[in-house]
Amino acid sequence: MANVEALLKERGTQWGDAVDTHTRIAAAWSATLNHIVNPVDVALMMVQLKVIRAQINPGNADSYDDIEGYTQIAKLIAGHPSCLSENFQDELPL
Repeated sequence: MANVEALLKERGTQWGDAVDTHTRIAAAWSATLNHIVNPVDVALMMVQLKVIRAQINPGNADSYDDIEGYTQIAKLIAGHPSCLSENFQDELPL
């Protein structure tokens, strides 16, 4: 778990706040798909991607760390006021 916490801190420094980043990705995916995607969906979709990568290369520990990291991000986002599901139901965010 400490490895995942260090990874999240490093990625936060590199890419910015996870809530903001996942909100921006959700907006872009919503526009592309013409379907509402919320920030938690983004994190869960990334977990699915990493699960598939782990299936393809089960010996790569990075995939498992990434799965844990995106799961923690999903938990963080799910409890964040700006990312509550009702904010993403009425209209596309872009």
